[in-house]
This record gives sequence, structure tokens and C-alpha cells, in this order.
Amino acid sequence: MKVLLTGATGFIGSSVRELLKERDVPTLLMIRSDQSLALYPNEESVIYNIEKTGELPSEFKEVSHVIHLAWALLDDFSANEHQTLVCRAHLAFLKKVVELGIQHLLVAGTCAEYGTLAGELSESMPCQPTLSYAKGKLWLLRQLQKLQQEHSFELTWGRIFYVYGLNPRRTTLFNLLEQAVLKGETHFELKTGRQQLDFLPVKTLARYLIELVLLPQGQGVLNLCSGRSQSVRQVAQAFADENKYPLTLTESAQMQSLPEPTWGNAEALRRALLRDKK
Repeated sequence: MKVLLTGATGFIGSSVRELLKERDVPTLLMIRSDQSLALYPNEESVIYNIEKTGELPSEFKEVSHVIHLAWALLDDFSANEHQTLVCRAHLAFLKKVVELGIQHLLVAGTCAEYGTLAGELSESMPCQPTLSYAKGKLWLLRQLQKLQQEHSFELTWGRIFYVYGLNPRRTTLFNLLEQAVLKGETHFELKTGRQQLDFLPVKTLARYLIELVLLPQGQGVLNLCSGRSQSVRQVAQAFADENKYPLTLTESAQMQSLPEPTWGNAEALRRALLRDKK
């Protein structure tokens, strides 16, 4: 068995790498360029750019499972390229992977596929995405489902909810909390402290991804979520407490009306993870 990990240097991919190392799972990292990347003993790396179509590297022939996290333009979810160039390039790549005979695919989707729906979101709900990024993801899902009618492979599509943790690649609330502590500040004002969403620690998500891709059967569409809504303030406070940050969190006095709470139905996820324990 060998796992191909795309998006290995990203926020989620970095945590998946760490857990694959802990479990001593043979791993092939797909990277976009000849960057300096220190490899763990369980790892190999290969250079491949999805947007530049070409034959798959020979190293892929040893792969049995794929965790596909890579995606472009993640700094602009509204870019039209998500639903034109990017999604089509990823379909072409994954089609080659399947045609090579790799049987187990786990592909990262997004809860934004549901659009502006609020309350509890379940996998059976109709999707009405508004963001170009989410439209591109949903198009890719539907094309992969069609591809299953032509080729036999196991597919799990993970609709990822609101993942949190320290992210070295972009500025997030949790990075700002750390920066405030490093500056010696003792108070931190939250702009959207009462907004309630379904938050999941990045290390927990990494565990889910690995356990799901290693199941004998694909699980189809799955919400990757906690199954409950929490306020931004609750999650920020828990994160600060866990890291022993000496911060007092306050909320902006300018906060007015809030969107309805949103959370994912996690029943299908729990059933799938229970299968892993049997």
C-alpha cells in the first residue's frame, strides 16, 4: 500500500503528512515545483503540475490510495477560473489516476457546495453554490460520479466544513491570536465572535481523511464536520486556552445581525468511522 498525497504542503496537507508519518504509511507527495522539502523516512516526492497536463510520473504505478487536497487560486474563491480551467484540469488528472488502475480516491470538497443554506446541512440536500470555487468543486464531483459508470474505483468526497488551527500560509484568526501574544498584548477583539458555524480542528480532519481513504469501500459524499455549531468566540477561547494564551477576548461593539447557525449532519461520517474500527 502507498498513499499519494496532493496539496501536501498546504494547511490541511501538512497535518495529514504528520499523521501519515506517525502511522508509518508509505507516502508519495506530489509537489508543484522543485522546492526544498525535507522528507520523512516514510515519504518520497514527485514533481507534477496538475494545470500543465502531461503523463503521470512512473512513481504513480506504486500508488494504491489517493488523498487529493490540491486546488488552485485558494486566495480568491470568486475567481471564474475555479469553474472553468481549474476544475477541468483536476478532472483530467483524476481520470488519468483512475485509468492507471488506482482504486481508492478521497477528494476534498467544501461545505460551500450547499450555498447559503443554514441550519443542519445533510448530504442529501440539494446543492446551490454561489461561490465560483464551490461551483467548480461540485462540477468535479458530478464528473467523477459519471466516471464511476465507466471505471471501477472507490470514491469518497469529503465536504469539509470550517477547519481551524495555525496556518503558516495565510492570515487566519488563530494566527492573529498567536501574533497578539507574541506582541505582548493581553486583549483581542473579535469582529464576528457570535457567528455560529461547524468548526473542526485541522488535526481531527487529518485523522478523518486518513481513516476514510483506507476503508475498503468508498463512502460517496460525506460531511467532514463536528456535527454541531459553535460560536467563533467559543472556538477562539478554546484555542487560546489550549495554547495557554494569556488573552482576554472581547467582541466588537459594531456587530449587528448575524446569519443563522450552520452545522453539518455528521451521522454518515460517524457510521463510516465506526466501520474502520471493526
